[in-house]
Amino acid sequence: MNEELWKWVKDAVVNDVFNGKERQLTGAVKHFFKHINEHLEVTFDRICLQF
Repeated sequence: MNEELWKWVKDAVVNDVFNGKERQLTGAVKHFFKHINEHLEVTFDRICLQF
């Protein structure tokens, strides 16, 4: 699970957004985690968790 989540963060934040400053990167990562917490069904589907 951790590897899938890290790949998603990397694809969505690190690779797609030029972050010239550490503060910008930190803000983008925080925004990403806020977004995935607000959309848990999509998050679970994305990281292949089956209940």
